[in-house]
Amino acid sequence: MASNRKLPFGYRMEFGEIVIHPLEAVTVQNIFQQYISGESYKSLVDRLREQDVPYDQGKLWNKNMVARILADRRYTGDNGWPVIISVEQYDRANEKRTAKVTPPKRTEAQKILRRLCNSGPAADAEGTVLRLLNSLITAPEQICMPQIPVQDEAQISGISQALKNALEQQPVDEDTAKRLALELAAARYAGIGDQEYETVRLRQLFRQHIPMQELDASLLRSAVSAVWMRRSSISIHLKNGQIIERSRAS
Repeated sequence: MASNRKLPFGYRMEFGEIVIHPLEAVTVQNIFQQYISGESYKSLVDRLREQDVPYDQGKLWNKNMVARILADRRYTGDNGWPVIISVEQYDRANEKRTAKVTPPKRTEAQKILRRLCNSGPAADAEGTVLRLLNSLITAPEQICMPQIPVQDEAQISGISQALKNALEQQPVDEDTAKRLALELAAARYAGIGDQEYETVRLRQLFRQHIPMQELDASLLRSAVSAVWMRRSSISIHLKNGQIIERSRAS
């Protein structure tokens, strides 16, 4: 029996000739019939494990064994093998077996949204982000420069006061005043960074855009740096640092 598995399931060797193995052949026919009728690999395996005809001694049936049988054209009599199933049965089973359900192709905007989301987009993310962006298209004045952090304000205030004191002392220490003026300019720039430029750019970008029926990849890429999803809300982080939020229920 151990040598029989060198042959396809459903056949055996008798007196040096390949012949049909009756019990296995019935199993092969049942596999094709049930698969064509709509059975899945899993349900077929469950059925096969309940019967007393093993694919191989000491091994449980599995999906690979079933797939191997369904893909084997020799059962139709190909190349002189004894016939177990018809060519029509084989073709119907293989048409189903090789048919691949093509998942809907993601749009470029959906790909960008996936990268922007912190943990992969939820089912409602696309619609909520679309509504958030459309609200900015309708009212670009909502885009405003975020406030300078408190620690930056304190630093700027300290340097500004030091510069004022230096200018009030006579004679003015020009080197000190110049150094403080440069420090003040640097602190103000660091506090604002490129947020002021980005705020102006974003307002102009949204003013020029028409309301969207579906997400626009170019707008998403140009305006949004991240999308955050919480239990009750979804927020978009604009590239000027501003955060716009919307309830997931609305």
